Amino acid sequence: ARYFQLHDGTCVVSSEAGILEPERAPPEAFRSKGRLGPGKMVVIDLKTGELIENDAIKTKMATKKPYGEWNRTFREDLKATEFLGSGHGNVVAKAVEENLITLEFDMGY
Repeated sequence: ARYFQLHDGTCVVSSEAGILEPERAPPEAFRSKGRLGPGKMVVIDLKTGELIENDAIKTKMATKKPYGEWNRTFREDLKATEFLGSGHGNVVAKAVEENLITLEFDMGY
């Protein structure tokens, strides 16, 4: 998706580029513009008309609560668990090895 904000306050988020006529939006009319990739977001503050971009949103949300402190306080270390099965020439995940019949049935084999 593409997004942009014009100096007149118009904000547009679209899956296509070039949705405005060139006379409506010459290059000097843009306040900001960008592309949304996977995991990216933009917000339009309806009270101020401000377009807030991905990094500013994530910074604001990350500083609202003491997530780092909570992580250090409540994190639990899990014991190591064997991931790979044994006795196979091919590498097979242990969970698949132990549940193969169920997985095959679930997938219609």
